[in-house]
This record gives sequence, structure tokens and C-alpha cells, in this order.
Amino acid sequence: WRTDRSRVPLYLSSPQAADVLLNLLPPGPCRVLDLGCGDASLLRRLARKRPESQFVGLEHAPLTWLWARVASGGLPNLSVRREDFWRHGLTGYDLVYAFLSPVPMARLRDKASAEMNSGAVLVSNSFPLPDLAEDMRIAVGDRAMSYFYVYRLRGGAV
Repeated sequence: WRTDRSRVPLYLSSPQAADVLLNLLPPGPCRVLDLGCGDASLLRRLARKRPESQFVGLEHAPLTWLWARVASGGLPNLSVRREDFWRHGLTGYDLVYAFLSPVPMARLRDKASAEMNSGAVLVSNSFPLPDLAEDMRIAVGDRAMSYFYVYRLRGGAV
């Protein structure tokens, strides 16, 4: 839905990606944001495993959002919103997850640097932030041979 404008196609995260991400969450209650959550399958898996935490998924494509919202109906700690993630603030989240495309990564780097709290974590599936060394690179172990690029924020900047 308007992929020509956003330059971000629908990529669905693997079950292995959810398992790896689960290990990156802080040990206690936390807030997690998925930018472009697609069908929210990753968030549903996390929300079931971590009922004490809050999960928010943003999706701008109407049909994908509707699918995600219906599928997530029984999880009180998961909210799926039809929203453009560029207009959504990143403050207050402990971890932000993105599975986008190479095109918006420089803009995401700048947004995260400006908005995320010190100590928060940005995890990008498959696409690194340009001109910035990741703190960790983790092989996901899925069929796509995906990697997570993990960035820990320091003093309000990536």
C-alpha cells in the first residue's frame, strides 16, 4: 500500500527473529515499539511471552493493519495502530524494532538520535543504519539468513 511512496515493502519477521528479539528485551517490564509491524506476528509472539510488558505496533497499510488488529485482539498488552511511524515519537520506548528497507535507514538514524531515550535499544532487521557502527550484529538463524543490527543509545544519540 503506497510502497512507491514509502519505499518499504511488507517484510514479515520470522519466528526465529521473535525468539532472538525476546532475548534482547530488558529483564523487567518494558515498552517495545515495532515500526511497520505488518501482520504483528512478531509482536503477538513477544506479547504472549512477556505479559508484564507493553507492545505497540504501527502499520500504515489499511488491510495489513486490519489483519494485525484482528489477529491481536485477545492480547491486552499489545496495541496495533494505523499510523505513519515518521509521525510517532520514539521517546519512552525501551526497544524499537524496525524491518524496513535500505531507503529510509538514514532518516531512521536521525529520528532515533533525536527522539529515543538514553539507554534505549534500536534493533534493525537486515538493514544497518548508514555511517554508524552497530553495538552488536546477531545472526537470526532463519531461512533468509537475517541479521539484527543492534544500537544502544547513549545520551540521546545513537
